[in-house]
Amino acid sequence: MYYRIAMLAVVLIALIGCSHRAPDDPDQVVDAQFRVSVTWLEDTCNDMPFYKLTPDVPGPVVDVLPRANGTLTGTITPEEMNVDLVVQREHANKKCVRRVNLFGHARPLLDPQALDGLYEITVSNYGIRCPHDATPPRLQEQYTTVFSVDQNTYGAFVFSPTSRDWPSWLIAFGPFTLDKDGRMSWTGTLDRGAFYGTVNGVVRPGAVDLELEYNLHDDTSGCPQRFTLRGAKRTYSPASIDNTYRVDIKVNDYGCDFGYFVGAGGAVDIITQPNGEVWLTDQRTTRILKPNGSSEYIEYRGSLLEGSMSRVIMTATPPHISYFVERKYLFNREWCTTSYTGTGVARFIP
Repeated sequence: MYYRIAMLAVVLIALIGCSHRAPDDPDQVVDAQFRVSVTWLEDTCNDMPFYKLTPDVPGPVVDVLPRANGTLTGTITPEEMNVDLVVQREHANKKCVRRVNLFGHARPLLDPQALDGLYEITVSNYGIRCPHDATPPRLQEQYTTVFSVDQNTYGAFVFSPTSRDWPSWLIAFGPFTLDKDGRMSWTGTLDRGAFYGTVNGVVRPGAVDLELEYNLHDDTSGCPQRFTLRGAKRTYSPASIDNTYRVDIKVNDYGCDFGYFVGAGGAVDIITQPNGEVWLTDQRTTRILKPNGSSEYIEYRGSLLEGSMSRVIMTATPPHISYFVERKYLFNREWCTTSYTGTGVARFIP
């Protein structure tokens, strides 16, 4: 699937946090997303295939965060990047090198008129509906999350979630084209491959209004699962908790087996739900936090009886956040604890 190819290409060669200051202003730290083309320059490792991007795939997104974690040569400005990325590693007991060129321009995330960008979409699940159902559809689940609208080299668009959590991972489709009024109609296989769906509606920066129906490929019942997707391009304010945050992670306790991977930080999304809950989403998971006062949010999962439990406590004073994550679990019949602290600042502020 073209989504998976693009994601693998990003993971292999693009999503490396880097620090760069604009050459015309040494005090300006570049913090942006860039849509890039990828040119392989050298690969002496030979342990992974080259992932080629097809014209149907928008070029991968490089998230340039102000922290050092790679070897880059070239220029990065708030508008454009043109760099060679070099990754050195060991393969078959020998040192090897991968080197690629990344060239592209910043995504217009703050331009309210540009279609390319990030969107806050409320997903409403109405369950399985058959054509002969006499009762009106009943809302079963509703949540708000962030989707990306990307344009490929032929001018068509791809609609995909920024989170891989259920059920967001399923709702990725395209390429599709838009008429002059922003209307679209698409039929095809959704991201995970097992589902066949149709999407109809409107995609404009100021209004997304889509109806999605899907079945398993071998389902002949004629009774699809039905969703509506409604929202608009994401807007940013220094006074709002809803934003994408640049986060640094400090591990407090690695646990008994030292196998708990947290990472060095990156970008996380925070978005308020229709029911007042706050979702904190990184590349791995979504944490569902409940308000606990004017600026504090908490989440508790599991129990000691279940053999695993966790808690999250977040304090949000926009444009800053801080949160503490702790997990207790059984390992070799002993209780172990892992914990880390995240501190972040809003990335996209006009």
